[in-house]
Amino acid sequence: MSYQNNTVIQGRFDYCAAEIVPGFTIDDSNRKVIDLLCQYLTADAAFETNGNMLGRGLFLAGTVGSGKTDLMRIVQRYFWYAKDARQFAFMSMIDYSRQYAKTEGGEGDVLDRFRNRHLFLDEFGMIDEKTGLRKYELITSYGTKLDLGEMVILSRYNEFKKGYLTHLTTNLTLSELEQQYDSRTVSRIREMCNIIPVVGPDRRPLAKPRLQVQPPKPEETGNVMQLLPLIQQIYPEQAKQLKNTIEHIAAKQSITTAKEKPKPKPESTYESWMVRFKESLPEIEGDELSKLLKEAELKQSHEIAAVIRSEFQRRMEAEEAVNQVTNV
Repeated sequence: MSYQNNTVIQGRFDYCAAEIVPGFTIDDSNRKVIDLLCQYLTADAAFETNGNMLGRGLFLAGTVGSGKTDLMRIVQRYFWYAKDARQFAFMSMIDYSRQYAKTEGGEGDVLDRFRNRHLFLDEFGMIDEKTGLRKYELITSYGTKLDLGEMVILSRYNEFKKGYLTHLTTNLTLSELEQQYDSRTVSRIREMCNIIPVVGPDRRPLAKPRLQVQPPKPEETGNVMQLLPLIQQIYPEQAKQLKNTIEHIAAKQSITTAKEKPKPKPESTYESWMVRFKESLPEIEGDELSKLLKEAELKQSHEIAAVIRSEFQRRMEAEEAVNQVTNV
């Protein structure tokens, strides 16, 4: 299920992108990689072409500012909403280097927190432009020279053998990767990860100011705006009307607040939407209704899922009644 060919995937991906990257745009330079990432997100067998494998992590390699970290943050949020077993933690190599330097136990005190977990490591292999050496990974500890980059790969390779994924981003090209690390480390990276090029110009000059990214709150699950994609495909006009209703109520709330009057209860918006949704159910065909139920369950929209199940039950009872009459 690629981004370009599935409006449900588009809706989910765009929803996550809007939260993580204000003004996120899809263009000719990133459309191909986003299509590939959406195949990975949905565990689509189509991903496993050109040597890629779903059982490996993602290694996004590209130039500075091409959007690698943003893409991985969107993937992280997508997994969170989907309650996917592949949800992963995040850590930058810069933070890892600093924390390693502060702890006497070194690696054991830092990476131990991520054992038996999927992990995304950002800024792997960052190069110091002045020295041409890796900026945060080549350090000296107690008089001993250490290569934190190789140590990380060795540690995460052990986790990979237990079934835990490691995702990486880097500004290095494949040839630079082979120059900076020994052959054994590069071989492990290739075994652990799908190496995916991310091309395009530096997007940072055009980036909009970002709000502090907060993890989704449990009570946000199933809110009205998030549920709109459930009927967007089948009844786009109804979804448009609902959106206009919500915007109207939001404007009315602003005026009411200015006059220091009690705010109207937001539940009324949800309830009116539920009424329209229930009224539309008998007109929806079985296959579409099944997709709708699956979508509701994925989004943990329990009330909507219950309404759809009751519609299935109503249809079964109606069919049974018809069969009884026919048999008589």
